Amino acid sequence: MFIIEYKKGDVLEAKCNVSIIICHVCNNFSGWGSVFVVALSQKWKEPEKQYRSLKGYVLGEVQFIQVESNIVVANMIAQHGYKTPGNTIPLDYIALRKCMITVGE
Repeated sequence: MFIIEYKKGDVLEAKCNVSIIICHVCNNFSGWGSVFVVALSQKWKEPEKQYRSLKGYVLGEVQFIQVESNIVVANMIAQHGYKTPGNTIPLDYIALRKCMITVGE
């Protein structure tokens, strides 16, 4: 059984005695470098390195990267491209669902 505990604060500074999975959505165009991932890359280099090492960015796939003994980052490929006037909702909800099922398992 999983217990979800909600906390306020900086997720990158979380301290607890249980395992943590930090899930975040990545795009399938190899773009990395705005908002949350900037802070993520400043804290740990490996999630970006592993994301950029992909040979193909398949929607619905998840990379799990151990960054500390009890912290794993889940790079979830669930965004098709970037938000543009022609692509106002780049998040692919089917891919996100698949990613979240994988994380849950």
